[in-house]
Amino acid sequence: MEVDAAARLAKAEAELAEARRVGSGDRAAARAEARVREQELVAAAIADAQRALGTARTKLDAVVATERARIQASAREIGVQAAKRILGREVASS
Repeated sequence: MEVDAAARLAKAEAELAEARRVGSGDRAAARAEARVREQELVAAAIADAQRALGTARTKLDAVVATERARIQASAREIGVQAAKRILGREVASS
């Protein structure tokens, strides 16, 4: 009876060890898949962010160009007005 119990215990321990080995392999495979998926998600997020940044830069460049032209026009007008006051006469605007 003791031999039979020892044999069953050994068999159960062997099955448990095999289950642990399989579980460890499954866990490693799941971690590898998760790492790959994480890298895909991060790459996609970076690409989306780069596209959004490019769009924002394009819009900003357009706004800056528009405002620069408006400020330059205002500066010319202010210059002409200042010259009129300083000289006390009309000046030709360029």
